[in-house]
Amino acid sequence: MKIDIGQSGNHYKFFKNNSQDHYLTGKWVSGFFKSVYSEIYDGDQNKVATIRFGKSAGTWWKKKINYEFEFYKEQQVITVTVLNRWKGHWAFEFNGEKYDFYFHRGHRKSLYKEDQQMAKFNKRTTNLWEYDKGFIIADNDANDLMLICLFLAYDMGETNDADISVDMGNLLEGVKEYDDRWIPK
Repeated sequence: MKIDIGQSGNHYKFFKNNSQDHYLTGKWVSGFFKSVYSEIYDGDQNKVATIRFGKSAGTWWKKKINYEFEFYKEQQVITVTVLNRWKGHWAFEFNGEKYDFYFHRGHRKSLYKEDQQMAKFNKRTTNLWEYDKGFIIADNDANDLMLICLFLAYDMGETNDADISVDMGNLLEGVKEYDDRWIPK
């Protein structure tokens, strides 16, 4: 499965398997008295998921940033917990299975289910105006809403109104080495 992501400012469109028509939309929202959060909508503009910062512990230099994904149809909340913020390692349980999410050099990220890679994520480095592109490649049996929530959680609040912007992403390799040879099942 491939999910292409088009971003314009704080709005997103999600395209599945090279379709020309988006099947989900999303946006991140922030306010003066609210922390940033994201919402995902289906084709009928029904809210299907919300992504929020979870409860965080620690002082400002050791703050542990957690996320909460709320799936409305399934009536389920997933808590994504940081294990190593500086090297980019988060973990969570979903439908009784253990997942690990890793950051790598640049904008590359990977998702493992029960210690087996099941998805990889990437995003452009150079962007024109507020338009950005990303993609997710995953096993065909992966939950696409969960994958999109992971992408948005680490992208919400990111925008830029410059003519051309360059975002190098992570400069250091993470906890786990990125596998360029991985292909989905």
